[in-house]
Amino acid sequence: MPEGIPIFSFWRTNKGSAGMLKGFFLSGMVRGYVIFVGLALQFVMAQAMTKEDFGAVNTFISTVILATFLLTAAPTRQLVRELGAFGLKLRGNLAQRYLNASHLFLALSAGFAGFAALIGQTWFAAFFLVMGVVNASALYSAYFRGIGRYIAGNLEAGVIRITVFLLSLLIFYWIGGKLSSAQAQMLYVLAAVLGLILLVWMHGGMPRLNFRLQALWPYGRLPIATTILAGIEIFTVNYDLMVVNAIYGSEVAAEVRIGQQLRSLSSLPLQIYLMFSLDKLSRALRANDGLEQRRREMRLVRLMLGGCFALAILVSGPFTGLFFDEPIEPILIYSILAGILPLVLLGPRPDLSIAAATEGNHYNKTIVFVVCYLCIAPGVLSLSGLAPEFYFMFQATLVGFYFISLHSQM
Repeated sequence: MPEGIPIFSFWRTNKGSAGMLKGFFLSGMVRGYVIFVGLALQFVMAQAMTKEDFGAVNTFISTVILATFLLTAAPTRQLVRELGAFGLKLRGNLAQRYLNASHLFLALSAGFAGFAALIGQTWFAAFFLVMGVVNASALYSAYFRGIGRYIAGNLEAGVIRITVFLLSLLIFYWIGGKLSSAQAQMLYVLAAVLGLILLVWMHGGMPRLNFRLQALWPYGRLPIATTILAGIEIFTVNYDLMVVNAIYGSEVAAEVRIGQQLRSLSSLPLQIYLMFSLDKLSRALRANDGLEQRRREMRLVRLMLGGCFALAILVSGPFTGLFFDEPIEPILIYSILAGILPLVLLGPRPDLSIAAATEGNHYNKTIVFVVCYLCIAPGVLSLSGLAPEFYFMFQATLVGFYFISLHSQM
């Protein structure tokens, strides 16, 4: 029977849909653990600390994540790509240089941390130390992903660090009651250190180090546009929390962090889909291989995102009430959730630009977007005294215009 007969076309379509659902389910199981532990962590932190300390600790973690993301996003992608394409035999020297640089950066960060501790700046001491540790962990994780050891490559950030942090919070809370923000920050540093030790052990020990100064940065020029496109959610969410903490204080930052947690849950369908489909999207957009099927999948994901957004609006009151005794203004939560709307209406255009290898065409508009996001809204808020919900609505609008400027085939 010819291939064009509808029954065969229908079977092929449903077979592809079944493959998507299987990948979605398996990736969802992996993502599910991270979400469950993340929610448990936020709940325990809300119980173990005052609201002010809760906001301060989350701001500290966001600052670390944003700083290390900007430093490691490009090098880790390059290491994964090179090892995945050519193997450890041909790219072993590259991996050695990258791991060597991560240890040198860790030593430098530890030196800054020690100096900050000597002059009594404990926040900066913890920040410099954990930034060096997380930077090294990111390079080791990229190494494992590049050689095909995906579980090891996602173990530290997704499982070990967050789980150890959660367990240590529970133990210290059970022993001594309420925790200060400084104590919680040091527990986070401890969790990150244990994660790095595990990665080094799995690697087979520390590599022989090259202590020359030029070995500290073997990565070349940082591609700013590609970095932002590949991690726009990491960039915006963590920067927003830092801005709110600086302008409105840590108690408002605590409320914002809960809203961001709900926002992250709302974007779960897209997070899961991109975990297992980015390579397929890349083939479709570059070689026109299965483009129509990918379009159908993307429409389905956007529909699921819309449903999750509506559900988040409905459950926002009970959800935020789990963490603090004082109610959070619904308008603040709604404005934070508005950050999902560009994804619902336009799809994940930054990720599609990466998959289609067209990110080089968006350099100028990305720089303009970053400058506006970093400066305009925070500057207006700090001068005018507007409520924080205006900040989030303005930034969501800015993200929407940026997404519109990124043309997509889907």
